[in-house]
Order: sequence, then C-alpha cells, then structure tokens
Amino acid sequence: MKKIIAVIFMFGSIANAYFDGGLNYTSGSNGYSGQDAYILVGFDNMWIKPEYSAYKADSVDTYRKYTGRVGFEKSAYTFSFFAGLTPEVNKYENKFGGADITFSLTPSSGNKKRMAGPNTGYGSKSGSGVTQIDLGAGVNYISHTNQDKDLAQIDTSFFAGAKILMAQISANYSFSSYDKTMTLANVGGLAMNEKVAGINSNLTGYPKSNVNVKVDLIGYPMVTPFISYTKTKFKLASTDDLNTYTFGAYIDLNMIGATVSYETYKLGNDRKNFLSVSAGIRF
Repeated sequence: MKKIIAVIFMFGSIANAYFDGGLNYTSGSNGYSGQDAYILVGFDNMWIKPEYSAYKADSVDTYRKYTGRVGFEKSAYTFSFFAGLTPEVNKYENKFGGADITFSLTPSSGNKKRMAGPNTGYGSKSGSGVTQIDLGAGVNYISHTNQDKDLAQIDTSFFAGAKILMAQISANYSFSSYDKTMTLANVGGLAMNEKVAGINSNLTGYPKSNVNVKVDLIGYPMVTPFISYTKTKFKLASTDDLNTYTFGAYIDLNMIGATVSYETYKLGNDRKNFLSVSAGIRF
C-alpha cells in the first residue's frame, strides 16, 4: 500500500500530468454480471486510455472486450481514436476501430470530463461553470466473424450536452448500417454483443438506431440525482422497440466519485432489471 501511495504522489508531482480511472459493476436479471474498467493517463495535451469490459448471463458465456484509446485534449475539444477486439467465444469474434470528437463551446478550465459522448467516464462529473455546452460526433467500424460468415457494421453517433443553471441535459443519437441484406440466412450467429449509449447492460442483436436523453439535477451538495430514457430499435427483431429507463445518483468528492443506478426495460413479456455501481478517481 505504501508503494502504491508513493507512486501516486510521484505521478502527481510530474508537471502537467493527470490521471483518471474508473470501475463499474452491473448485475441483474437471468444471472447477468458485467464489469467495466478504464485507466486514463495524460501528459500535457495527450492521453492514453486502455479499457476492459466483460459480461455473462445464465444462457450466455463470458464475452470480453479490450479497447485502446489515444486522445488529444484541449480546453475547447477532445479528439480520440480507438481500436479493439472481442476474442473468440463459441466461434464468434469481432474487431473494431473508430474515432470521435467533442467540442466545448463554453469550455471550463482544467482536465475535466465532457458532458456527452464517449469521454464522460465513470464516477465524478464534468467541469464547472453556470453554463457549459458540449457537442460532438463519432464513428465505429466493426468486423464480425463466425466460422464462414462475416458482417461489417458502421455505427455513427451524434451527441450533445448542456449545463444550464441547476440542470445538466445530454442527448445521444446513433444509427447502424451493415454491408449485407439483413436476413437470418446472411447474418445469423453474428449478433453484436455490445452496449449502446444510455444502457449499462449488454444487448444481443442488430441495432438499427438508438436515442438516449439524460437529465442530471446538479443543485444538490455532493449528490447529483439523474434520470435517463433510451429507445433502441433493432433489425430482425422479434420484439417491439426497447424502452429503457435508468434512475440513479452521482456522489462527487472532487478526486473521488461514485455512481449508483437502477435500469429497467421490458423485453417481450419479461421485465429486466439491473443494478450498477461505479467508482472513479482523478487527480
């Protein structure tokens, strides 16, 4: 423990260096269990961010995802590109890569999390200021393979966030396109096992579009309640569109932050419920 503390203080003493890390654990219906983690290390205006995700359920083997990000940070924008893979499970695997950019129209000082998009992170919240506006876009190319089948998927997303008085509002819209006609004969067994914006649990399917709207009430000391609504449409879906509701709160202690959230949606005739707990640290 003394060595870990010494390393932290040594890192913090390096000029213009900063650290951001987070963990997330989700459990829920049908034996669902998921973990997410990231570590971000930055120097001056550049950072690197390895990420790890895994999940399993009663009828689903463990899927793992490894991602590497490199970003460039300014007070007015964050630009990053990334690549990663899901190793083979039951003869299925995928590889992916892409980029995203987030602009802050009224930037705050220091290295702060953005209010929308992939650079929001786990745990404590984004920068200070009475009014702040972030907006951006991203693209992700995914190559799915399963034995003799393959499928290319492109996810395009647009996102925005605004801090106005005692409310922080963020929205994300994404849509997916594919290189094959979507029939079970063409793409059966290539379903994406991924998260979409606004949902903490992994979904299995072929996303068509996803819309997420989230409201944070930031006027409370240390604790920030939030509510989120997500509507997801799928190709080849045998059920109606997925409507997901999430309720939770952040606890922000400057360097240390935590998040607790409850997520629920109805899939067919079954109600699915998930509880997520996150923790983050930055300095």
